[in-house]
This record gives sequence, structure tokens and C-alpha cells, in this order.
Amino acid sequence: MGQTLTLTKQLLAWLDQHEPSLRQQIPQAYQVAIGRPRFLLAVSGGVDSMVLLAAFADLAKQIDLEFSVIHINHHLRKQSDDEQAMVIDFCEARAIDLQVVEWTHADPANPERSELAAREFRYAVFERIMVMKCAPYLVTAHHLNDQAETILMRLVHGGRIASVAGIHPTRPIALDGTSKSGFVLRPLLDVPKADLYDYAAAYDIPYQEDASNHDLAFTRNRFRQTIIPSLMIEDDNLLEHLGHFAEASQASQDFAQAYMTQILKKVTSKRDETWQIDLGQMTAFNQVKQILLWQSLFDKIDPSLASFTQVGFERMVNFLNQDTGQGEWQLPGDLRLVKVYDTAYILPKNQQAFFEGDHQQAAKYQQILTLNTWHQLGDHVQLGRFNQALDLSSGGQLVTQVPAGVELVVRGRQTGDFIQLSNGHKQKLNRFFINEKIPASVRDRVRVVVDAQQLVWAVLDVGHVLYAKPAHSGDKVLVKF
Repeated sequence: MGQTLTLTKQLLAWLDQHEPSLRQQIPQAYQVAIGRPRFLLAVSGGVDSMVLLAAFADLAKQIDLEFSVIHINHHLRKQSDDEQAMVIDFCEARAIDLQVVEWTHADPANPERSELAAREFRYAVFERIMVMKCAPYLVTAHHLNDQAETILMRLVHGGRIASVAGIHPTRPIALDGTSKSGFVLRPLLDVPKADLYDYAAAYDIPYQEDASNHDLAFTRNRFRQTIIPSLMIEDDNLLEHLGHFAEASQASQDFAQAYMTQILKKVTSKRDETWQIDLGQMTAFNQVKQILLWQSLFDKIDPSLASFTQVGFERMVNFLNQDTGQGEWQLPGDLRLVKVYDTAYILPKNQQAFFEGDHQQAAKYQQILTLNTWHQLGDHVQLGRFNQALDLSSGGQLVTQVPAGVELVVRGRQTGDFIQLSNGHKQKLNRFFINEKIPASVRDRVRVVVDAQQLVWAVLDVGHVLYAKPAHSGDKVLVKF
């Protein structure tokens, strides 16, 4: 029992280090009165998952620990049925709770039988069984070799800095439609695969070897069979070094993420489904730091943005830093990114009206600004023209003053509206908007205060006076936001 007992102790130490803090984040429905919440082990039948299963079975005899096993038969290989039979025999002999799910396709050539499709099916099953078994922890058998292969592949193929940090020992998983109600646990990340073979041989743990693991047509197999062995000629501690690199990188990213979160709070805001980003503040950082900030923001906004590549971020940041007024950049999923001068917006692709506005509807709105009366322009905006003293303690703000004989109306902007410059010349209102870099969405929702000649006396937005004609005497035009 020596070596197996060592693995059991290592597994218990890992759980003692990681599980208590995760338990505090699990919904009450998954908690238990005594001991740890239930575990669900993903067991494929390979040496890594079978050793994990054997270690958990030993550990459950020593401490208060409950677990179930899920085996998924993808029917992608000839030995899939043999693996299923082996897992069933192992669990039945030890009275271990087991769930078997089969994934089948009538057409073997169906493109949906891809590795990605298999993974999506697999995790959908995992989540369903976790809910059914009331097990908030999914345990997988990723080991040190998996970690080393992952880091090197992502380095070679230009992965994001976060991905180069490798596989994390824990990660959230969504259950019951919530964002963080369960966790994936990977307690063998520090264990070399060679040790797992030794454990299986020493204690008669059955397993099936996947013949496709030797097919060099697969990228991971090339790293596993040729690249990593070549690198280990230079240093036979390569696996351990890459494992330590992953731990240090993940810890560094935790610190960096806390800092980036503070920056993003200053440069971003969210209203309904739309994110607004202040490009003026973002460009205070160099391109590399901007990319890291955008990656952090994308991770926060939507999981579909995780497919955005490093090269994609570099090109997008270059686009945003160009001295252009407006433009759009395509994003993965159902989102779009629109640049409007010094502001970027991320919003659903079907939300066109946010930028294009409804100029015709705004233009139809019109009311005369009668004397000594407050006019309601919206839910939170009032405008009035007064020739008498008013108590402004309730929040009224002086906009401009207009001679008594000039009639004013409030409406949406129209072609021909103009402002008067200090030198007496005219300037089209649209040119003013362009010079001031006012987004199209704002232009189409503003209310303008104009006279019969279309001279603009004020331009109002929600909560802001965008323009006011200088004046020194006459009736006071006041606004309440």
C-alpha cells in the first residue's frame, strides 16, 4: 500500500489546501451538514482517471467523503466499449455509484463527431449529472504532463498570456443556470504521468491505453511523443520546471487582474447591455498593456469572446488607436464593437439603434417655450423660460438669456440649424457636432432650443448642456436635470 497510500495522502493534502475556500462559494443547496460536499469523478478509463478513481476510493474509506463516477462513451474509437465495461466492473466490485452516458451518431462521418463537439457534449452531461447528484465538484485527472504540453503548445502557437499560464488547479463551472455554482478540480496537476503508470502497475489498477495517443497527426501527440522528450534531453526536470512556471504565472495573473480591475472601473461603464470604454484613458497605456486590459474586459463581458486571438487583439487595438472618427470592428459571438471618436461601445449586434438613432422621430418633436412655465422634456428633464425671479435651490440651472421679442421652440435637430460664432459668422450645427466629436447617437437624441431663423440658443442632452449661446440680458432659459 506504500505508493498508493502516498498518492492518497497527496490527494487529501490537495483537498485540504483548495476545497475549504471553494466550499464558501457553493450555494446552500449543495452544502452538507457534515464533511465535504459530494464529488463527481470524470473517469474515461485511461491510466490517469483510473488511478484517480482508485485513490478516491481509498480516501473515502479513511475520511467522510462521498463521490460518484461519470463515464461517457463517445463511441469514437474501437475500444470505447471495452473501456466502458472495465469502468463498470471496477465500480460494481467496490459498490461505487456510477453513471454511464453514451454519445452516438448514426453517421460515423458526421462532422459533429469532432473533438470539440465531444467536449461540449461531455461538459453538458457533467453539469446535468452534477445537479442530479447534488455534487458541486467535478474532479478530472489532468496531470503534470498535460500541464507541460498545454503550456508549450500555447507558447508555440501564440496564445494569450493568460492561456500560457496553463491549466488551473480549479475553475468555476455553471450549474442551475448560475455563473459560479460549482467547480472543476484537478488534484493531479503536480503528478507526472510516469508516476501514475507506476501506481497502476504496483497495485493492479486496470486501465485502457488509447491507441490514438500515438498518432502524430495530432498536435498534442507530437508535443508528447517528440518535442517534450527532446527538450528533456536538455533538462530532465523540464516537467517540474513548467509546473512551477504555471503556478507562478497564475499567481502573477491574480495580482495583475486585481490591478486591471481597478483600471477598468475608471475607464468603462455599462448601461443595459452596452459597455462604454473611454479610449482617451486607455491610450495612456502602451499597446501591450492596452491588449491586456481589453483581454481582461472581454473575459468579463462574455465567454464567447474567449475565442478572440492574440493577433486579433493586436489588430483591434491598432484600429482603436487610429486617428479616425468612427468605425466598427467585428467580434466573435453576438457582439459588435463600435468606435465613436474617443469612445468605444460593445453591444449586441441586433442593437443597431444605439448608434444610428432615430433622427426622424426626434425631428417631429416640437413645443413652444412659453413664458414662466416649466416644460417636461423627458422623465428627468424640465426646461423653462422666465422673466421673473425664481428660487433655484431645487436644482434649476441657467442655460442662456434671450431678448423678450424672440420666440423659442424646443425640438430635435434639423437640417439648416446653425450656431453663431463669437466673430459673428455662422456655423452649421452638424459641423459643431463634428468639431466637438459628439457621437451620432447623441446627436440624434438631443433637444435644441431655436428661434424662427433656426439660430440655436442651446443644445441639451440627458443630464448635460452641450451648447449654450452666450447672452447677457433678457428672459432666462433654465433647465432642471
